[in-house]
Amino acid sequence: MKVYRGTDGDVEPVEMECEKFGYPNKTTTGETMYDNTHFRTIESAWKSILESIAAGVSLVGGSVRNAEDELARLRKIAGDRAKEFDLAHTNYRRWKTHNKSLHVDQKSGAASDK
Repeated sequence: MKVYRGTDGDVEPVEMECEKFGYPNKTTTGETMYDNTHFRTIESAWKSILESIAAGVSLVGGSVRNAEDELARLRKIAGDRAKEFDLAHTNYRRWKTHNKSLHVDQKSGAASDK
């Protein structure tokens, strides 16, 4: 009898032969016929294939959305750190410029403008 496989990885139904339909029987090629992989009609196999692919697309789409959210979060953190670095560098240059004009007495440690 003809049966149709429609499972993950199939992009169209695969026609097969078997002596007796259904689990735990095998096709003539040795595949075990599970309830969700082998069907009596080509329409049922098509339905299974399309539902399986749609579920995969949905699952991957959710993963992409999560990755995009994480990327946005990390970009914000990187931007914040870059602003902090820029501010710290500006403050350091100001401090360094101001302290170049100070003279520190080696004995007392007192600073004075010279």
